Amino acid sequence: MRRAPAYARQRRFLSGAQLLAGVISLERDIPPTNIDLLAPAAALTVRDSFHPALVGLLLEIDHRVPFARGGTNTPENLRVLCRAHNLFLAEQTYGESFVREKIRAQQQQQA
Repeated sequence: MRRAPAYARQRRFLSGAQLLAGVISLERDIPPTNIDLLAPAAALTVRDSFHPALVGLLLEIDHRVPFARGGTNTPENLRVLCRAHNLFLAEQTYGESFVREKIRAQQQQQA
């Protein structure tokens, strides 16, 4: 969808993402080219009665411009993503091995 970035800019409820060539399978070259995607963005409101442990299981906060690269914690720079999409974008930004090592280190600290 070559117009995905334009739609995302014009309609604030949409968020653009890119599925990179080969990300599903490098060996089989799937997908063979980059694919622009659109996903609905949502403003999530959680009531006080919603157990906080459930939030982390379902959703994570993502920085459009990563905090480590100068991004801010302002609402305009934040979005709510499911854990899989947040992980995918982190791997695209920092590299898969870096992200996996951070996850392992965090799991060891929690053990």
